[in-house]
Amino acid sequence: ERDVKEICRKIFPEEVKSGMLPLEGSLTAIKWRLEAQSTEDTFGWQFTSFEESLRGLVSQYLQLEDKSIR
Repeated sequence: ERDVKEICRKIFPEEVKSGMLPLEGSLTAIKWRLEAQSTEDTFGWQFTSFEESLRGLVSQYLQLEDKSIR
């Protein structure tokens, strides 16, 4: 199970504690599986994990939030 709030608490503990990342919302997700091996073999790269994708997205949000405060 992918728990976005728990992942954010793990990766961004200070931002959660300070309230910069309040974790108040919710989003319904649709789970689906795919076979990526042939794509990875063809193009020579690997898909990023859910956690790594979330880290990148939340990092961008925090950068924008930080700039809007200044």
